Amino acid sequence: MHRILLMHLLYFSSCVFGMEIDYPYFFDLCKKGNVKSVKRFLHKNRDKTIDINHQNEHGATVFLHVANYHRWSVVWCLLRRFKDAQIMLPDKYGQTLFSKAVYCCNFLPDQFKRIIMLYSSDQINSLSKAICFNTSPYQDTPADIKLITDVLMGKIDVYSQDYQGMTALCYTCIFDYIPCSIKLVECGALLDIKDAWGETPYDELARNKASLFVVREAFNSTTYMPVALINYILEKSNIVSDVAQYIKELYIRAPLPKMLFESPKARIWEPVCVDACAVAGINIKDESQCLATMMFLPQKKLTEINVQLALEDK
Repeated sequence: MHRILLMHLLYFSSCVFGMEIDYPYFFDLCKKGNVKSVKRFLHKNRDKTIDINHQNEHGATVFLHVANYHRWSVVWCLLRRFKDAQIMLPDKYGQTLFSKAVYCCNFLPDQFKRIIMLYSSDQINSLSKAICFNTSPYQDTPADIKLITDVLMGKIDVYSQDYQGMTALCYTCIFDYIPCSIKLVECGALLDIKDAWGETPYDELARNKASLFVVREAFNSTTYMPVALINYILEKSNIVSDVAQYIKELYIRAPLPKMLFESPKARIWEPVCVDACAVAGINIKDESQCLATMMFLPQKKLTEINVQLALEDK
């Protein structure tokens, strides 16, 4: 009797453990990038439950794991197969599938375009504002990390240039230090300061369309109203019945263009505002009015425009 019970227990145990997926093997198989092998594995284990959101010791899902090795064909294969994949899930270092696509955009631009189509406007906005540094072991080190550090620590101002005419923002844009670029723009760094070769930080940033997309998106939040214009409105408010509408109308038609460029949001959108207006269906040819109109668009609309510009390589 005991022998029979023991045999049943062993059989049951073997069935249970036999239903488990060898995740280290699965991750390693996917890392090799052979889609046919991955499909064979999934077919062979079709009766088993595969937790596609399983995280390894680094907190990486299989998507993040294979994205480290740029095996994007496997990523798309798994996404088609598993509809419950949590593509917002970060690893222990804060990296997401979105950030992996951003940092590989220079040599795999189509992957970034495909990735942004997976997310909602709010998700894109959230991921852009929280993007981390590239943890790739091949990440370059900026030529003048001290200049960047000194500016971020407030030891020198954001307009400081080295002997090559390079600003801290120029270095962070060249080397895709996206979180630092966002912080520097937030602190007032200008995108149009030319270096000794006539290049600007915006020129460097625009060479990686994904970096430009993320920095632009990081400032897509509430509408922007310059302090100078607010003070002007307050002085005139006693003769205006509809203050909100008056502010908007005056802002859009403001005779002082410098008011439009005070915020980081305005500075990052200004170089592409005409294209952005065209994408949004806004029929305004004057650049200042176009930019001012865009500053009143809600975040979701601006994100949609940003996505369209990225898909069009602008």
